[in-house]
Amino acid sequence: MNSAESYLIVAPNGVLVSSYFLNVEDSDARIVAKDGREVPAHRCILSPVSPIFRMIFEMKAEQPRPVNVSTDMSYDAVIETMRFIYMACVNFNCKPGIAEELVEVADSLQMPRFKRYCEQEALNRSFSSMGL
Repeated sequence: MNSAESYLIVAPNGVLVSSYFLNVEDSDARIVAKDGREVPAHRCILSPVSPIFRMIFEMKAEQPRPVNVSTDMSYDAVIETMRFIYMACVNFNCKPGIAEELVEVADSLQMPRFKRYCEQEALNRSFSSMGL
């Protein structure tokens, strides 16, 4: 998605979904990176975009809030996955190789739009590194 395709995601209550990005106060879930760092999240936002998140939250429905979701993702991958979900963008400059890592994350979370977005960026970076 390029800047011309950017858009605002509005929740049913009229609040921008991006305002919930990394918002600890209103979160009811924590996505835990493989290094143990936690990223606040919202089940009502993650469930519709990933059948994997939806399944995890359904399985943990009886657990007290916040629900912890352990992952094998790097902290940067968790942050950028959440950034995509909440803001429809990704900071591909946060670390080398993040585009390729996010392709795998998107595939494992069954998020095809996110996967295509990351694949395109990985391809663009590959061409750039070859001078094309």
